[in-house]
Amino acid sequence: MTNGGGTALIEPPRKNEGAEEHRKRQEKLVEQEKQRQAESDNNEQQQPVQQQQQAPTE
Repeated sequence: MTNGGGTALIEPPRKNEGAEEHRKRQEKLVEQEKQRQAESDNNEQQQPVQQQQQAPTE
């Protein structure tokens, strides 16, 4: 699996945010990005199948 665009997930700590809160927020961002990437990979894999199914109807 590739990183895609190399989007940086590291964000600076927010004002009045402790180290633990910042770490948890970063982990959440990483999980969201993994899910988004997995969905993107699934969509790319499904496209050729959909195109083959549509071809006879044209």
